[in-house]
Amino acid sequence: MTVDPYEQHKYAATLNRLPARRFRRILDVGCSKGTFTYLAARAYPDAEVIGVDTSERALHRARVRSGHLRPAPRFLLLDMLTQAPAGLFDLVFCSEVLYYWGRESRLRQEVSSWQASWNPAGLSCSCTPGRTRGRSTGPSR
Repeated sequence: MTVDPYEQHKYAATLNRLPARRFRRILDVGCSKGTFTYLAARAYPDAEVIGVDTSERALHRARVRSGHLRPAPRFLLLDMLTQAPAGLFDLVFCSEVLYYWGRESRLRQEVSSWQASWNPAGLSCSCTPGRTRGRSTGPSR
Protein backbone atom coordinates (compact mmCIF):
# COMPACT_ATOMS: atom_id res chain seq x y z
CA MET A 1 0.00 0.00 0.00
CA THR A 2 1.42 3.37 -1.01
CA VAL A 3 0.91 6.04 1.61
CA ASP A 4 2.56 9.46 1.63
CA PRO A 5 5.02 10.24 4.47
CA TYR A 6 2.58 12.58 6.27
CA GLU A 7 -0.12 9.90 6.44
CA GLN A 8 2.41 7.21 7.39
CA HIS A 9 3.52 9.30 10.35
CA LYS A 10 -0.02 10.30 11.35
CA TYR A 11 -1.40 6.76 11.33
CA ALA A 12 1.65 5.21 13.00
CA ALA A 13 1.55 7.87 15.73
CA THR A 14 -2.19 7.31 16.20
CA LEU A 15 -1.84 3.54 16.53
CA ASN A 16 1.13 3.95 18.89
CA ARG A 17 -0.87 6.25 21.18
CA LEU A 18 -3.73 3.81 21.60
CA PRO A 19 -3.66 1.99 24.93
CA ALA A 20 -2.71 -1.67 24.95
CA ARG A 21 -6.16 -3.20 25.05
CA ARG A 22 -8.47 -5.31 22.97
CA PHE A 23 -10.91 -3.57 20.66
CA ARG A 24 -13.88 -5.67 19.54
CA ARG A 25 -15.34 -3.14 17.11
CA ILE A 26 -13.58 -0.23 15.40
CA LEU A 27 -15.32 2.50 13.38
CA ASP A 28 -13.41 4.74 10.96
CA VAL A 29 -15.64 7.76 10.24
CA GLY A 30 -14.93 9.37 6.85
CA CYS A 31 -12.58 6.54 5.92
CA SER A 32 -12.05 7.68 2.30
CA LYS A 33 -9.95 5.03 0.56
CA GLY A 34 -9.56 3.10 3.80
CA THR A 35 -5.93 3.69 4.73
CA PHE A 36 -6.46 3.81 8.49
CA THR A 37 -9.21 1.20 8.27
CA TYR A 38 -6.72 -1.16 6.63
CA LEU A 39 -4.02 -0.44 9.21
CA ALA A 40 -6.47 -0.85 12.11
CA ALA A 41 -7.63 -4.20 10.70
CA ARG A 42 -3.99 -5.36 10.52
CA ALA A 43 -3.17 -4.07 14.01
CA TYR A 44 -6.33 -5.58 15.56
CA PRO A 45 -7.03 -8.75 13.56
CA ASP A 46 -9.62 -9.97 16.08
CA ALA A 47 -11.69 -6.79 15.81
CA GLU A 48 -14.60 -6.10 13.52
CA VAL A 49 -13.43 -3.02 11.61
CA ILE A 50 -15.87 -0.83 9.68
CA GLY A 51 -15.10 2.23 7.57
CA VAL A 52 -17.86 4.62 6.54
CA ASP A 53 -17.80 7.36 3.94
CA THR A 54 -20.13 9.28 1.62
CA SER A 55 -18.08 8.51 -1.52
CA GLU A 56 -18.75 5.20 -3.24
CA ARG A 57 -15.67 5.73 -5.40
CA ALA A 58 -13.44 5.98 -2.32
CA LEU A 59 -15.15 2.98 -0.73
CA HIS A 60 -14.55 0.91 -3.88
CA ARG A 61 -10.82 1.67 -3.60
CA ALA A 62 -10.91 0.76 0.09
CA ARG A 63 -12.57 -2.59 -0.63
CA VAL A 64 -10.02 -3.45 -3.32
CA ARG A 65 -7.12 -2.42 -1.06
CA SER A 66 -8.34 -4.46 1.91
CA GLY A 67 -9.96 -7.43 0.19
CA HIS A 68 -7.12 -9.83 0.97
CA LEU A 69 -7.28 -9.29 4.75
CA ARG A 70 -9.05 -11.94 6.82
CA PRO A 71 -11.32 -10.92 8.24
CA ALA A 72 -11.61 -8.07 5.77
CA PRO A 73 -12.86 -4.73 7.07
CA ARG A 74 -16.33 -3.73 5.92
CA PHE A 75 -16.98 -0.48 4.13
CA LEU A 76 -20.38 1.21 4.24
CA LEU A 77 -21.76 4.07 2.19
CA LEU A 78 -23.49 6.35 4.67
CA ASP A 79 -23.59 9.88 5.97
CA MET A 80 -23.08 9.88 9.73
CA LEU A 81 -25.27 12.99 9.91
CA THR A 82 -28.34 10.95 9.00
CA GLN A 83 -27.40 7.34 9.69
CA ALA A 84 -24.96 5.40 11.84
CA PRO A 85 -23.88 1.79 11.56
CA ALA A 86 -25.64 -0.63 13.91
CA GLY A 87 -24.15 -1.43 17.26
CA LEU A 88 -21.57 0.16 19.51
CA PHE A 89 -17.85 0.57 18.86
CA ASP A 90 -14.90 0.32 21.24
CA LEU A 91 -12.84 2.73 19.12
CA VAL A 92 -14.26 5.50 16.95
CA PHE A 93 -11.64 7.11 14.72
CA CYS A 94 -12.17 10.31 12.77
CA SER A 95 -9.25 11.71 10.79
CA GLU A 96 -9.29 15.03 8.98
CA VAL A 97 -13.03 15.07 8.41
CA LEU A 98 -14.34 17.49 11.01
CA TYR A 99 -13.71 20.55 8.82
CA TYR A 100 -15.83 19.04 6.02
CA TRP A 101 -18.87 19.15 8.25
CA GLY A 102 -18.93 22.93 8.17
CA ARG A 103 -20.59 25.24 10.64
CA GLU A 104 -20.81 24.59 14.35
CA SER A 105 -24.44 23.40 14.31
CA ARG A 106 -23.78 20.72 11.69
CA LEU A 107 -20.52 19.75 13.35
CA ARG A 108 -22.33 19.28 16.68
CA GLN A 109 -25.00 17.17 14.96
CA GLU A 110 -22.40 15.02 13.20
CA VAL A 111 -20.30 14.46 16.31
CA SER A 112 -23.45 13.65 18.26
CA SER A 113 -24.31 11.02 15.65
CA TRP A 114 -20.98 9.23 15.86
CA GLN A 115 -20.94 9.50 19.64
CA ALA A 116 -24.17 7.47 19.58
CA SER A 117 -22.09 4.66 18.02
CA TRP A 118 -19.51 4.83 20.76
CA ASN A 119 -19.38 2.24 23.53
CA PRO A 120 -19.39 4.20 26.84
CA ALA A 121 -16.22 2.34 27.86
CA GLY A 122 -14.67 2.94 24.44
CA LEU A 123 -12.33 5.52 23.00
CA SER A 124 -12.70 8.27 20.46
CA CYS A 125 -9.74 9.51 18.46
CA SER A 126 -9.84 12.42 16.04
CA CYS A 127 -7.05 13.98 14.00
CA THR A 128 -7.17 17.43 12.49
CA PRO A 129 -4.22 19.05 10.72
CA GLY A 130 -2.58 21.93 12.50
CA ARG A 131 0.38 22.85 14.62
CA THR A 132 0.54 21.42 18.09
CA ARG A 133 3.77 23.13 19.21
CA GLY A 134 5.17 19.86 20.35
CA ARG A 135 2.02 18.85 22.23
CA SER A 136 0.62 15.43 21.67
CA THR A 137 -2.70 14.22 22.88
CA GLY A 138 -3.91 10.69 22.88
CA PRO A 139 -7.40 9.26 22.46
CA SER A 140 -10.21 10.58 24.65
CA ARG A 141 -13.03 8.87 26.51
